[in-house]
Amino acid sequence: MLTLLKNMLKEEFRIHTAMFSKWLFFIFPLIITLASVLISISISTIDIPTQYLILLAHGAFLFYGLSVGSFGLNAKDALKIRLGNISFLAYSSKILPISPKKVFMIFAIKDILFYLAFTIIPVIIGIAITSLIINIYTELIPILFVSLTLSFLYGLSLSFLISVLYSRSRQEFLIASSILTLALIITKNIWLNPETIISYFHPIAYFTTQSTQTLGYSLITPLILFAISIFLLETDEKNTHRDAKDLFKNLEKQISKRFQKTSSIISKDIIDMHRSIAGFSKIIFSFIIPISIVWFMLWFISETLVPIKYSILTFALIIGIVSTSIYNWLNEFDSLENYRFLPVSIKNIMDAKINLYLLISLISSSIILLTIVLSMNKINLIFDAFIIMITSSIYVFSVLIYVAGLTPNIAIYDAKIFVKYLAYNLPVLVTLYVITLADLDNTTMILLPLSLFILYIASKNISKAKKIWTDKYFK
Repeated sequence: MLTLLKNMLKEEFRIHTAMFSKWLFFIFPLIITLASVLISISISTIDIPTQYLILLAHGAFLFYGLSVGSFGLNAKDALKIRLGNISFLAYSSKILPISPKKVFMIFAIKDILFYLAFTIIPVIIGIAITSLIINIYTELIPILFVSLTLSFLYGLSLSFLISVLYSRSRQEFLIASSILTLALIITKNIWLNPETIISYFHPIAYFTTQSTQTLGYSLITPLILFAISIFLLETDEKNTHRDAKDLFKNLEKQISKRFQKTSSIISKDIIDMHRSIAGFSKIIFSFIIPISIVWFMLWFISETLVPIKYSILTFALIIGIVSTSIYNWLNEFDSLENYRFLPVSIKNIMDAKINLYLLISLISSSIILLTIVLSMNKINLIFDAFIIMITSSIYVFSVLIYVAGLTPNIAIYDAKIFVKYLAYNLPVLVTLYVITLADLDNTTMILLPLSLFILYIASKNISKAKKIWTDKYFK
C-alpha cells in the first residue's frame, strides 16, 4: 500500500510539473503562506471578538474540506482510463490482485496529502508567522495547527460521505439530507449559540481545552466517516455496457438558435458532462455545497454579530467567486489534444467554454441568490446583490481564463500564474467587499458605475485571453 501511495504521489507531481517547471510548482506553497500572512495581519487589525475569530478560522477550514472532499463522485472515473491518451495508476485494480476499494482509498489518501502539503499547511504556517510577528497566542500555535487541520479533515470526510451516498442512490442521499436538515432545525436554538459550537465541535473544543479526550474524538470522527464512505463506495459498474442516446442533433439545433458559431462545441461539452459518471453532479457538489456552508456561516454571524444586510451582499460576492469552479469542471472532461486534428480554432473552443460557463453559472447563481434573498425577506437588496454577484463572477472568470487558458485545474498550481491571478483579483474583490460592509445610503449609485467599469475590464481580459492562448496552443 505504501509503495502504491508513493507512486501515486509521484504521478500527481509529474502531472503538474508536465505543465511548467518544478521550481514554479514548489514555490506555490510559499505564495499561499505569504497570502496567509497578509490576510491574517489584516484581520488582526479589525476589532472582532476572539471567539468569533476562532469560529471563522475553523469554519473556513471546514468549508475548504467540504469543497474538495467529493471523492465519491470521482471513484468510477478514477478507476478507469479517464482520457484516451492518459492512464492513471488507479486503473491498476483492473490488472493487479488488489481490490478497487483499496486502490481508491489510497487514491483518496493521496489527494488528502496533496491538499495538506500544498494548501492547508502553508495557510497554517502563515497564521503561525503572523502570531509571531504580532506576538499574540504564540504558545497556542502547535494547538492551532492540529485543530485547523482536524477541521479540514472533518469537512473533507463529511463531503466524501455525502458524495458517496449521492453516487450510490439519489434516494439514500435525499433521506440522509432530510434527516440532517430536520435535526438542524430541531436543535437550532442549541447550535446558534457560539459557546455551544465551541464546546461541541471537537476541533474547536480541543483548541480551547487542549483535552486529550477531545483530541481523540477529533481524530476518531473523521476516520469513522472516511471508513463508512469506503465501505459504502461502489467502484464497479453494475452494468459494464452503457447505452447512450443520440442527443447531439436535437441539442445542437436548440443551442444554435442562441450560439450559432459555437453550438457544436457547446453541445459536445454538455453531452460529455451528461455521459460522464455523475458529470453534472460534480458541478453541483463543487458549487452548491460550499455555497450552502458559506451561507450558514454568514447567517450565523449575522444572527450573533453583524446585521443581515451585509451578510446578503457579502454572500452575493462569494457566490460570484465560487461560481468560477464551474469553469474548472467544464475543462475537466476535455483534452486539447482531442481538437488538434479537427477543423476548429482555439478561439471557437474558448468562445464555447465562455458561453457555456456564463449560461450555467449565471443561471445557477441567480437561482441560489434569489432563493436566499426571498427567504430572508430582503427584496430591497436584490438589485445590489445581483450587481455584486454578476460583476464578481464575470470578472474572476475573466482573470482565470486570461492567466490559465483552457487548463485552469493544472495551471493554477504554477506559482507565477497564481500570483498573477491574485494580483488581478484582489484589488477588485477587496473594493467590492468594502462596499458590502459599508453603511451607505446610496450603495446602488456607487455600485452601478463601478460594476460597469469592472465588467469593461473583464471584457478586455477575455479578448486578450483569446489572442494570447490562440498564439500559444497547437504550436
